[in-house]
Amino acid sequence: MELTDKILEELGKPFPAEVIQWRETATWPRENPTKALAVPYVDLRYYYDRLNNVVGGHWSNDIIPVGNGEKLIVRMTICGSTHSDVGESEKGKNPFTSAFAQAFKRVCVHFGLGAQLYTSIPQTVVPYDAQRKRITQEGYEKLRQVAIKSIESGDHRPVEPPDDVPGPEPGNNSSPQPQGQQPTDPGDVAVPFKKAKELFNGTAPTVAALFDEDPDYCQWIADNVEGEIGDAVRQYKLQQSGKPKEPPAANQASGNGNVPSNMADLMAYAKRKGHSFDNPGTLFAHLQETLSWTSVPKPEDTGMWELAASLFGGEGDQQPFREGAS
Repeated sequence: MELTDKILEELGKPFPAEVIQWRETATWPRENPTKALAVPYVDLRYYYDRLNNVVGGHWSNDIIPVGNGEKLIVRMTICGSTHSDVGESEKGKNPFTSAFAQAFKRVCVHFGLGAQLYTSIPQTVVPYDAQRKRITQEGYEKLRQVAIKSIESGDHRPVEPPDDVPGPEPGNNSSPQPQGQQPTDPGDVAVPFKKAKELFNGTAPTVAALFDEDPDYCQWIADNVEGEIGDAVRQYKLQQSGKPKEPPAANQASGNGNVPSNMADLMAYAKRKGHSFDNPGTLFAHLQETLSWTSVPKPEDTGMWELAASLFGGEGDQQPFREGAS
């Protein structure tokens, strides 16, 4: 069975509005929050149903653990075509199952399955009930209408960010970011606010990267934002308090010596392999499309850098992870 355009079309059909769920990633103001930023997601079992209904037994996946097991790679094959992506464990949940769910959903997007959550359903600001610690009924009705409208419109262009996400100045808002479990390490959490992305050429930085670039802005987030993003910033600041910064050793400039560990090194690596990019932004856009990256990994996230390097690999280089047909 071959992977035809018809199969990709069936895989890429939007999930119905009734199976789309929402979770809040930030609430504000901090003392008595009245608003929340909600992002869409779909339970894993609906991904299984779609795969089984469209291609039957002509799909499979392999699991490749990375590091201490809190990250893993899922390599999925559908009708002979293979893609890979990385997942990270969610704080407070079983590390394997949460990392697997994230990696599985991410790799499905390479085949169009679940792409609507990345491209057509916007993150949405809704009323929040601080006493019940949940989105209000009015908020959920608004989210239901958002999902229905996005499906009926059939518009799969990238969505515009909402206008009223908090920032230290008016208009500093959030940008679209795919749903997924947050990393265990608070320094790895992505900060998708507009001001943060402006500091990193349109890319949502990690808390650790933002802390190094603009600690004052991190302090503002710590003082004003609740939810996963605010918690991550506060936890990271606590971890860093009194911790001396050490310059990287000379032999760590390119990770393990075979694989890059930052965007500049990855650009140089890709160029040596015959792949040229104008700037880190165009390279990151390529990695967003091929690997569903939502932020730049930290240098020590070797599994993710290895996977990225494998896209440009050639003879003579260590390539622990290779994709099949794509």
